[in-house]
Amino acid sequence: MQLTANAQVLDAVVRMVVPMRREFGCLVDVQAFMRNASYAQQVLAQALTSREQRLRSYAERAQSILQPAPETVAPLPPTVAPAPRAPAAQQAGQTAFAAQRRTAVQRLLQLAGPAVEPLCIRIEKAATANELAPLLKLAQQVVANQHGSQVAQDYLASVGLRD
Repeated sequence: MQLTANAQVLDAVVRMVVPMRREFGCLVDVQAFMRNASYAQQVLAQALTSREQRLRSYAERAQSILQPAPETVAPLPPTVAPAPRAPAAQQAGQTAFAAQRRTAVQRLLQLAGPAVEPLCIRIEKAATANELAPLLKLAQQVVANQHGSQVAQDYLASVGLRD
């Protein structure tokens, strides 16, 4: 069964999500990638600088499919208008919260390895501190099981949560 060009690009981009998070610490928004050409080019440009050959090959495959022949250039679908900007104080709080989640995921992957990716994804999806706290406690238990309670306490402290 032959895949359509969109399906081939989607397949390559989905395969890029975890390696991009591991190497660059960024979350690839697959839907935005498929809708927004400039976002797609930014992601591909970053992926092409990867140390991982596999990630570079996914990016090359997606890029080769996305670059249409000159006579077949199709207009991009309209994008949704951006939401109104939040006040500066709220944005700063959201930035700090996003940094806390990012640090939690990076440190957890460093300490426990790829087996904890499902938990990392849940941490990345946490929208509030109330959702994040029990996930960090679970991450602490995982780290404690592998490295002991002191390393687990250090993990919580490194992500800004006290035991």
